[in-house]
Amino acid sequence: MINIGIIGIYGLVGKAILQSLELLEYDNCDKYCFYFYGTSNNIIQFNNNQIKVTTFSFECLHLLDYCILAIDNNNAREIYEYTQKHKLKLIIIDNSSEYRLHTDVPLCIPEINSNTISKIKILPMLISNPNCVTTILCMCLKPLLQLANINKILVSTYQAASGAGYRGLEELQIQTKQISQEKLTNQEKLTNQEKLTNQEKLTTNFWKKQYVYNVFSHNSKINSDNLYNEEELKLINETKKILQINPKITATCIRVPTLRSHCISAHVEFDKIIEKEQIIEILSTFSGIKILDNIEENQFPEPIISSEKTEIYVGRIRSDIDDKTCWNFFISGDQLLKGAGYNSVQILDYLIK
Repeated sequence: MINIGIIGIYGLVGKAILQSLELLEYDNCDKYCFYFYGTSNNIIQFNNNQIKVTTFSFECLHLLDYCILAIDNNNAREIYEYTQKHKLKLIIIDNSSEYRLHTDVPLCIPEINSNTISKIKILPMLISNPNCVTTILCMCLKPLLQLANINKILVSTYQAASGAGYRGLEELQIQTKQISQEKLTNQEKLTNQEKLTNQEKLTTNFWKKQYVYNVFSHNSKINSDNLYNEEELKLINETKKILQINPKITATCIRVPTLRSHCISAHVEFDKIIEKEQIIEILSTFSGIKILDNIEENQFPEPIISSEKTEIYVGRIRSDIDDKTCWNFFISGDQLLKGAGYNSVQILDYLIK
């Protein structure tokens, strides 16, 4: 019997892990026993069965062979330190950012670098799940490296509210309802933009500003030395670690008022000329990539299309005018699935099988 624990089951990533286990056809059976841990006891649905959620305690870790963490950095660190102190024979897959850039911790996207896991033989073992937007970008870049080396990457992201968790998602939904109600009660003043953007009438407890009808710089802390925010630095540093390359990377991460799935505009400078036919062929054969590049009907990746999907969508594939060493891509992926929960379960699946 293989005992598998999921810690942090009530959050958006926890729920995505649950969904991903079902997608990959895992269930409680003679081979696998699942334990779900949260902040309180409850009952959840898993494969159409009612499963008990148990309040987490450190003693729970002694039961497990594998454990997926969907919790914050501090709690992830405490759990890993506990497993080290007690020398538990446990493999941890961590969705926090606490250990991602540690040189001795694999940062894994199974389609790209599952070999980094195989090199680790000491238990307890820790494997980090990358930042969600990093995973989405790297899934597109990895196959392209078969065509040429990459000299430089310019990235702009368009990130959904659910990337910030339940509170961020709920506040966007609340603001949307508040704006809609304002329209209904002020039909005669619909042309008055001030009425539609009056922040005093919007709930801003989480975002601290109007989100609906707005876009703004990612809400993570800005580094005072280099002026990049934490999300941008994660994208830059994690991409280099995962792909084992060292190009120049510039990133600007933006919040947009969508519910789910992040988008990326990527400008990639290669060290030689390549053709679109080569790009289409190499992306088409890479597991987990779906090309949506319908020029005639103007159909390209969108959050609505990639939401609830495990594939990463790539389109708007075009070179710079008169320069086929530089190529542009528009990418979209569900940050809760392939960007977090599904990638975690793929790592588990690789380890077990």
